[in-house]
Amino acid sequence: LAAVAVIGSFFYVLVHLSREYSFFATVAVFGIPWLYDHATDAVRNWCQHMFVVAYDDPAPVKSFWDYNCGLAYNLVDSVENRTQFNEGYHVVHHTQGGLHWSKIPDFFYEKVEKLKDAEHDALCITFERTSIWEVWIHVVSGRLPQLVKNHFLHIPTKASPDPPSIGHVVAQLEMRLHKLDPHDRKKASEQAMKRKGFQRQTTVTEFKHVFG
Repeated sequence: LAAVAVIGSFFYVLVHLSREYSFFATVAVFGIPWLYDHATDAVRNWCQHMFVVAYDDPAPVKSFWDYNCGLAYNLVDSVENRTQFNEGYHVVHHTQGGLHWSKIPDFFYEKVEKLKDAEHDALCITFERTSIWEVWIHVVSGRLPQLVKNHFLHIPTKASPDPPSIGHVVAQLEMRLHKLDPHDRKKASEQAMKRKGFQRQTTVTEFKHVFG
């Protein structure tokens, strides 16, 4: 309700300014930047979450971290982290939304150290020396092998100590990019609601167990 009130007030101000002063000036100063910001935010959000694991896939979900590794990916050694408050560590952003941005890299690398003893591999996708826009360009241009070869960073676990082949990672990414038909979308939506319950129940207990 508050969001509707704010948006409604914004458009009321735009109408008032366009009628009282100048329609073209109002559009140029407020309208175009507003549209540009919302459009780029929407594309950016899609880019950050385009490698989504289908909810009925057999990928292991052993923890809250694994669950979110199926929703987003991480960027390390990226100029984007220096300009966007470390938002590239996006799985950390999902699991620790209240963590101060300056502490996010330390949290990520502490988690990486703990994952060395993990008995499973959920393939938490991580890229280095790139940005979400470069990742997006590689995806839409069909250049996934080049993306994996040049930027994929393997996070070793006990189950997967050595880097996987380029073909294996590409197959994982293609699986996550697979378009669902209407029947599968309904099924995925139902599974998502169940997973939300899992997420709420495990958030606190998972972090207390893993991070103390």
